[in-house]
Formats: sequence, structure tokens, C-alpha cells
Amino acid sequence: MTELGREYANARRHGDRRTMNAIKRQINASDGDLSAFADGVQAYDAIPPGYSKPRRNRRR
Repeated sequence: MTELGREYANARRHGDRRTMNAIKRQINASDGDLSAFADGVQAYDAIPPGYSKPRRNRRR
């Protein structure tokens, strides 16, 4: 479950809704420990992004 939490946080960071929804369905179908999933999400969110998002073509 911890690994699924990391994968979910990674997909959320990169805007991959398809993977996020697949992981949500997988979690709802299982009887696993949701606290381990939350720990995985928090562990990945604690890592800062390796690069900043491009700020090109933004209106001021």
C-alpha cells in the first residue's frame, strides 16, 4: 500500500489522472491498510520537485 501511495502522489504531481483513477479503484477494491497508503503519499510529497515548472506564455 505504501508503494501505491507513492505512485499516486507521483501521478498527482505530474497530472496523470488516468493513473490516479486506476489507483483509486484498486484501493477501493482492496481491504488494505489506508494509513500505509497515506504514509506513502506523504513520503513522496515531502520530496521537493527536481525542477520548477516552465513559466513561458503566462499572462501577467
